[in-house]
Amino acid sequence: MELVYNNKTKKVILMFDAPDLQMRTGQTVFKGTLVDCQKTIETLKLILPEESPYLIERVFKDKTENIKNNSISIIKDGKTVEVLEGIKVKEEGGETYLKCTLSENIIKNIMKNTTEEDVNLKALQDSGFSSFFVCDSKTP
Repeated sequence: MELVYNNKTKKVILMFDAPDLQMRTGQTVFKGTLVDCQKTIETLKLILPEESPYLIERVFKDKTENIKNNSISIIKDGKTVEVLEGIKVKEEGGETYLKCTLSENIIKNIMKNTTEEDVNLKALQDSGFSSFFVCDSKTP
C-alpha cells in the first residue's frame, strides 16, 4: 500500500495498492500496510480529499454464467453481501476473471471483519471473498 500526499499542503492525494499502476507524482510517498497508512494520516494530520482516496485493485473470478455487466456478486450464507464491478481480464475454462477496484465501503467491511492490517488473502478469507479472489495483479 502506498500513501501519496503533498508534504506542504498536507493533503492526501491517493492511497493505493494497484500492482499494475505505476505512480510517479513528485509527491511524498509512504509505503506500508493500509493500517500504517491510516496511522500516518492521523500522525501527520493530513487532510483527506472529499472523494475517496482509495485505489485498491484485486482480480476475482466466477463462473462466466454468473458474471452480469462485468460484476461479481459475493454471496455469503445465501445472501449477496457485496457486488464487485470490474474490467474483464480473460475468460478461461468457463470462468471469467475481472480486475476490480474495491470501493471504500468494501475496504472498510473487509478490514472490520479481520485482524489483518492490509487487504491481503487472509483479510479476504475472513470476509468471505476467498473463493472469488485470484491475485493482486491483473495477470492471473
